[in-house]
Amino acid sequence: MKKNSILLRVGVAAMVLTLATTSLMSGTLAKYTTAGTGVAEAIVAKFDPQLFVGKEDPAHNVTGKTGTQSFTFKLSETQLDGKVNSNVASERIAPGMSGSIPIIIDPNGMETDYSYIMHISFKLPDGNSDSNLVPTNLTFKVGGNPGAGSSVVAGPANNPSVLDQATGPLKSSDGKVTKYLSWEWPYETTPSNGTVSDGDADDMAAGAAAAAEKVTSVDLATVQFVIDITVTQYDGTLAA
Repeated sequence: MKKNSILLRVGVAAMVLTLATTSLMSGTLAKYTTAGTGVAEAIVAKFDPQLFVGKEDPAHNVTGKTGTQSFTFKLSETQLDGKVNSNVASERIAPGMSGSIPIIIDPNGMETDYSYIMHISFKLPDGNSDSNLVPTNLTFKVGGNPGAGSSVVAGPANNPSVLDQATGPLKSSDGKVTKYLSWEWPYETTPSNGTVSDGDADDMAAGAAAAAEKVTSVDLATVQFVIDITVTQYDGTLAA
């Protein structure tokens, strides 16, 4: 009788387990399930404007370059009509000289509207702090043609100076933008608050400063005028 009792208990336990398993399976089979997936695609707009100074070739491409990596040119090599002033030593500038060089913005690698701004600043040679090396009567301007634009003095009183900037959004589909950086050092200058003699005195100050430095090194008399060109995606505000 004791043996039969044990078997009965085992049988009851097996029956209970079976019922519980059946209940779980019944619940699973009665549930409806569905799923879906949405995929968002994004194509990034290209922004790779190319900037050239002088002409369009790899050596004149200044895109993404700053400082010593940028394209360096001598003002004396950009005289208007390619004429060299025979009365002035090679690679030098002096009163009575002027020149121009093109700056090209190629938006072919862009898929956004854009704007631009150009600044000019001067940099004295390392080891030299004599600002008289910067001719106060030397002016720069940027326009659609050589010699066009508003004059800017890249001198100590205003460093850096804005040369040119877009007045509204430009479309990359409109093609290249060509501007001309022009410079001029008039033979005679009358300052706004002075006379021709005052202008001559300013010119002489630059020449004397150069003469003093060239006694030891030509490099200490070489002033760099740095033109920074910034192209920015247009988002309702102009590049600044």
